[in-house]
Amino acid sequence: PTLLRSFSRFSYFCTFNPNFILPMTKNSISGHLSILAVNVIFGLTVPFMKVLSDGWLEPVSLLAVRAFFAMLIFWLISFFVRKEKVSGRELWTILIGAQLGFVLSQYFTVLSLNYTSAVYTAIALACTPIISLLLGALFQHERITVQKLIGVVLALGGALLMILKGQSATAGANDVLGICLALLGGLSIAIYYIIMGGISERYSATTQMKWTFLFSGIALFPIGLYQFPSQAMYIDSPSTSVIGVLAFVILFSTVLAFFLLPFGMKSLPATTVSIYMNLQPVVAAAAAIFMKQDHFSFDKPISALLVILGAYLVTRGPQKPKT
Repeated sequence: PTLLRSFSRFSYFCTFNPNFILPMTKNSISGHLSILAVNVIFGLTVPFMKVLSDGWLEPVSLLAVRAFFAMLIFWLISFFVRKEKVSGRELWTILIGAQLGFVLSQYFTVLSLNYTSAVYTAIALACTPIISLLLGALFQHERITVQKLIGVVLALGGALLMILKGQSATAGANDVLGICLALLGGLSIAIYYIIMGGISERYSATTQMKWTFLFSGIALFPIGLYQFPSQAMYIDSPSTSVIGVLAFVILFSTVLAFFLLPFGMKSLPATTVSIYMNLQPVVAAAAAIFMKQDHFSFDKPISALLVILGAYLVTRGPQKPKT
């Protein structure tokens, strides 16, 4: 508990350090609050999806259910707000973003939970700022400073510690595979943040999400319908708690979180948005231990500390503010 509290304070410092936060404007304050809420929700989502993936719903079926209800809700809302016309070219961008930001990132996350613990999955996802840096260096010619290089090394050390621990005394079916799948989920969401930044500036959250979940649904519904008759969630008698977890994942993890996400992306740089993912392992670890899905071990806070410190060093420094 002492280590967990220290870990939480460090994450708080990394997120709210004045050197990290850009000069505050009305837009940036709402952006920070939105992304903070999103990542608290996503942190809770990891152990909750672990509950659903343990025999109740297969990964694609779970995503299909989430996409279906989110699509219905966002299209219903769109009838009561100002209409926005999206060009064909930008619809293609949203289509690609939907596959990366929801279908692939969430699929890899759920799949990783079949092989490793919720804590390891969340820590691996916290590597997203490192992935964003490497993508920026490869495709946007961003300079990698010594500080950022140290951050990459620290984060890789945290990931390596998780992998070595998984090989020596695994708590899941295959911790190494689970961690790698979570890293693929982080790669997907990092690319999503990059390509959807411009879309978030031009369109409302409702417009973005109604198309995002329509395109996600088109990809997921055929498999989800095929798997429907064999899912325990529908043919057995799930407990009230399992139904409550599914409701949370649909309403909060899907609808509310993805509704708030564009607000942060509209006013904050992609690296700032991604560093808020540092909160996810803290929230996920606390929730998983509380739900008795996992137990405390010293490698978890040490790995998380290395990853978060590395991510902080990577994203710390002058950034161009959005207004």
